[in-house]
Amino acid sequence: MKQVKDEVQNQFDCLDKELQRKHKELRTQQDLVQELRESLTELKNDKLKLSSDIQKRERLDEQLQKLTNSIQILKDEIEHDKQSLEPIIVKEIFEKFLLVFLFFHLDGHRNEKQRKKSINYRKREEIIRIN
Repeated sequence: MKQVKDEVQNQFDCLDKELQRKHKELRTQQDLVQELRESLTELKNDKLKLSSDIQKRERLDEQLQKLTNSIQILKDEIEHDKQSLEPIIVKEIFEKFLLVFLFFHLDGHRNEKQRKKSINYRKREEIIRIN
C-alpha cells in the first residue's frame, strides 16, 4: 500500500510541477499578450499621428499653392502697372530735366549779365578815378 501511495504521491508531484510549469508558461504568454497590446496601441497612435500629419501637410501644400498663385498674380499686376506707368514716369523725368536745364540756363544767363554789369561798373570806377 505504501508503494501505491508513493506512486500516487509521485504522480501528484509530477502533475503539480507540470501545473506550475503551465502556470508559468501561461503568465509568460499573458505578459507577451499585454506587451503586444501595448505595442498595438502605440502603433495605432502612431498611425493616427501620421494620418494627422499627412492631412496637415496636404492643407499646407494647398495653402502654398494658393499663396504661390496669389504671388504670381500680384507680380503680373505689378508688371502691368509698371508698364502702364512707364510713359508717365518718362514724361515726368523729361519735364524735370527740362526744368533743371532751363533753370541753369536762365541762371547762367543772369549770372553772365551780372558779370558784364560788374565789369562795366569797374570800368566806370576806373574812368572816374582817372578823371
